[in-house]
Amino acid sequence: MKTSTKHLTIKTDKRIDFINITKEVEEVVREFGVREGIVLINPMHITASVFINDNEGGLLVFFFCRSWGVMKKIMLIR
Repeated sequence: MKTSTKHLTIKTDKRIDFINITKEVEEVVREFGVREGIVLINPMHITASVFINDNEGGLLVFFFCRSWGVMKKIMLIR
């Protein structure tokens, strides 16, 4: 089994943010010539996380509304 490693550094200006890294990951896969296998993405900071296949409008609205403390107001309106 062949393995390769690439470290990407991603910085944000905000305390909470969603950043789509699909293009960067695709580029690394092309760079290493991977045709089949898996990609492991591991955030190396205790407060970072990775969502897979969740670049979805509803998730982003829910997450940011909840973090801004307005989710209760939206739920009451419904």
